[in-house]
Amino acid sequence: MIALSHLIFGLAVGKILDLRIGTVMIFSVLPDIDRIFTFAYPIVRNGFTHSVLVGLGLGVIAYVISERSSTAKSALTGHLSHLSLDLLCFRGIAVLYPATGFYSVGVFSETSFLGNLSVLSVSLILIVFESYTEVLDWIKKFS
Repeated sequence: MIALSHLIFGLAVGKILDLRIGTVMIFSVLPDIDRIFTFAYPIVRNGFTHSVLVGLGLGVIAYVISERSSTAKSALTGHLSHLSLDLLCFRGIAVLYPATGFYSVGVFSETSFLGNLSVLSVSLILIVFESYTEVLDWIKKFS
């Protein structure tokens, strides 16, 4: 998936779960830092930065730095939202690194226009729906 898809999907997940949206969005793109460091072994594209173990570690680090469980949950959720989208791509990810190889559901390629458009569309629908229900709840308070 492209970074925009990860960001908007992270925004949708963060809103629905009532988490720290900025943190979710940052951690929803962070696993792709491996694109920058692919020259350095053992960093490979969609490798260890795309593992659940790294997500848990980032959640612990976020908790230690912020001393807030909501920040840790948001960091872990952002990381997992990234993994869930990348699992849909043909390339696959090392979800259980270092234990096993790469996994993929194989629905579309990372740069697929249709795939990214689908993710963006569903995410935006979820964001609008969540915002709509928030407005309804606010209106109910005053009626």
